[in-house]
Amino acid sequence: MDGEILLEYGIDLCDYILGQIRPHLHELAKRPMEASSMRPKELYRLTMPTWVGWSVAALPTALADHIWAGVSGDPVLLLLGNKKIDAIGAALHDPPMHLEVHCLWVPFRGLHRRAIECVPEIRSNLTKQAAEEWSEDSARFAARLSEEGLLIADGIDTVQQWLWCVRRLRKVIGAEKVSSHTPQSQLPPKNQKSGITDNGEVGRVHKNKKGMQEINPVTHPPILTPQQIVKRYPVSLSTVYSACRSGILAHSRVSAKPGARGKYLIKQGDLLAWFDSLRVALAPTPPPVLDPISSGSQGEPFSELNPQRLARAWSSG
Repeated sequence: MDGEILLEYGIDLCDYILGQIRPHLHELAKRPMEASSMRPKELYRLTMPTWVGWSVAALPTALADHIWAGVSGDPVLLLLGNKKIDAIGAALHDPPMHLEVHCLWVPFRGLHRRAIECVPEIRSNLTKQAAEEWSEDSARFAARLSEEGLLIADGIDTVQQWLWCVRRLRKVIGAEKVSSHTPQSQLPPKNQKSGITDNGEVGRVHKNKKGMQEINPVTHPPILTPQQIVKRYPVSLSTVYSACRSGILAHSRVSAKPGARGKYLIKQGDLLAWFDSLRVALAPTPPPVLDPISSGSQGEPFSELNPQRLARAWSSG
């Protein structure tokens, strides 16, 4: 077993995402081939199937064809990459306000429970601790996906995090299998690794001709989308959306359609300010405990206290 069970589970998680979309497309009389531009009054009369159909039509053709193939016939199970999942999540993350009550994630608890089938494979190829961490992560993702009122976009984000765990474990299992016989010349250079510059930017560390370590910082655009934020910082897409909706994260809304709520755009400075507002202050340091003053004479560490006076006071009490 070299990660085959994890691979199958990852494919099922991808189909879990598409299974939230296809039931709505079943209700359409025909497949929309392109997203339509509508006036505000028409936008507010959209039904959930029509909006989902237009959202799928706005996706890359190959991805839209794959989604529709499972509507008209038996679905083909494929492992979707991060770019395709990001595209699906972005297309469905901002429904018209009157459709939010219908744009909800439907949990499939049978698939949640099947995560336990991956435990023996992880334990046999890695460690018992890795298997326990997988079980804990799976339980957390399953609980999140079972929450009442979870939006489809937030559910997609949670499943994508689950898929990251699957891919990471399969990558580690593959590395364990090849590390014993991989030629040293084929391994990544030891002088290249991730690093952080003095101003906090992530970069690639390498050695120059003089053997000195240098960092080439990776520059980021000053304005970010939620999808770009989750790729660069350890925060989930649903957390960013919730912060924007609640007003604690400053942002802009840019809409290409009249009446639509628009895309979130966040300045990097506002993002860092939000992170700073969540900073937990360190607990105050307790004052040091000072040793009693001693006269320095051996045998009398507390010579400032008169033993005879203490004895009289004790006997008189």
